[in-house]
Amino acid sequence: MDITPLIRRDQNIIQSYKNGSLKISGVIYDHPAIVTYNRVLPWSGKIDLDAFQILKNDIDILLIGLSGDVPFLTSQQRASFKEAGLSVDIMDIGAACRTFNVLTAEGRRVAAALKA
Repeated sequence: MDITPLIRRDQNIIQSYKNGSLKISGVIYDHPAIVTYNRVLPWSGKIDLDAFQILKNDIDILLIGLSGDVPFLTSQQRASFKEAGLSVDIMDIGAACRTFNVLTAEGRRVAAALKA
């Protein structure tokens, strides 16, 4: 039985991350990026609502994936994201990539901000 998720042609999939670069749908990005099912945008690496304003009407879930030490969101950061209607999870980059791919395959409105 084939259990691979069905990937639409216009759907991004995160294939790998290594030494500061990301491979997304066959394209290598050498900078932090925000990935949605159909877009890849540059990301400053800053974790605040202003960095994600462009997406707030297009997504429900924001995954933030970082290499190295993963900081916790402050209560003020959590409150500002919640007030904007975004569920935010910050995690290791590997977990963020895998979670993004699964949620996107399920058709969920998700974005991943990734810094390898």
